[in-house]
Amino acid sequence: MIALTLVGLVLDVISTTLYGVALKILWAWYMVPIFGLPKLTIPQAIGVAICVGLITHQYIPGKANMETIKETILGAVSDSITAPLFALIFGAVVHLFV
Repeated sequence: MIALTLVGLVLDVISTTLYGVALKILWAWYMVPIFGLPKLTIPQAIGVAICVGLITHQYIPGKANMETIKETILGAVSDSITAPLFALIFGAVVHLFV
């Protein structure tokens, strides 16, 4: 159980960092030229990503057994890597047309 907790913490750090990097890049591509806002540093982008995550987080109650915990962790790994990468790829394609 302690190992799963540590894995969850590591995944949270990796996920938040990836979201921060994606946000920094997308912010520079869209928010800076459109609204004249200042560029974000990676720590600032991570902070914004954390704030947005807190505001938009949705908790779905369910059974908490080891199998659902493992499924949740595997899903989190997939989401924490694919979501920011997809956002960057899609953002890059859109950026080519701006």
